Amino acid sequence: NWSPQLVPANATHAAIISIPGVYTVNYDINANLGGLSITNPNADLDILANHSLFISATDMHNDGLITINPLAAAANTYLEFAQSNKLDGTGTIVLNAVPGNPVTAYIQTSAGATLTQAPDHTISGIGRIYALLVNDGTIRADVNGQALELLSAAKSNGGLMTAVNGATLLFNGIPITQDSGGIIRADNGTVLLHSASITGGTLQGISGGQISTNPGTGSALADCTSEGALNIAANSSLSIYSPGLTQNGLFTINPTAADATTYLQYQQSGLLAGTGELVLNASANLATAY
Repeated sequence: NWSPQLVPANATHAAIISIPGVYTVNYDINANLGGLSITNPNADLDILANHSLFISATDMHNDGLITINPLAAAANTYLEFAQSNKLDGTGTIVLNAVPGNPVTAYIQTSAGATLTQAPDHTISGIGRIYALLVNDGTIRADVNGQALELLSAAKSNGGLMTAVNGATLLFNGIPITQDSGGIIRADNGTVLLHSASITGGTLQGISGGQISTNPGTGSALADCTSEGALNIAANSSLSIYSPGLTQNGLFTINPTAADATTYLQYQQSGLLAGTGELVLNASANLATAY
């Protein structure tokens, strides 16, 4: 029950979910809200399938759980930030797309808007993040065998972007810029670069996780420190730009020894530094790893 007794449904309304207790608020309309604040950590907000929620405020607070498409129905369902917004709080937004149909749960920003996720907030699940994003919190792909895809607009990372539990974090056709504290981590999961570039920060492959290029594509790194497994998948390439790459783990070109051209190319003068090892793993055709 809302107080006053009307459903917040336009840009003059701010929805505040603060009453104590364990409960779920179902969002089953399409509206542009002037604000949203969830201060009860036990409250859930479900954006139901085939609906969209626009936020026109410059900040949004979430200490609870927001789920986009909670039943994983086959219908486009999304959260859009209509202007630049700081998303803070200790809560989580879960994208719950239909497996194999990522447009059924996504987050985007309107033209000219940037979403900044604060340090204690998390976005996780299956789906897509189209938003122009500054991440100081956590972006987590965490559903086994499924992907969380970042695409369309550039991303900046000063927090953690990670794939866990056999999930894939897919960077598709975008530049990612990291500051010195930014970490992209494959932790028993896969970070996949599909025609993407990463500048700065740390790349980590731990607990059997790997960072890899996607077959049939070319990606790029500049000024990164890589720790753990870094692979150039068969039939793909990785370019390195100045000042180079610091590699402290195992770096493999063509890990499956497939009969496909696979290579590392320095596009500018730069270092290959660190304590790691670079392995060329060609098939009988030596031109498949160089």
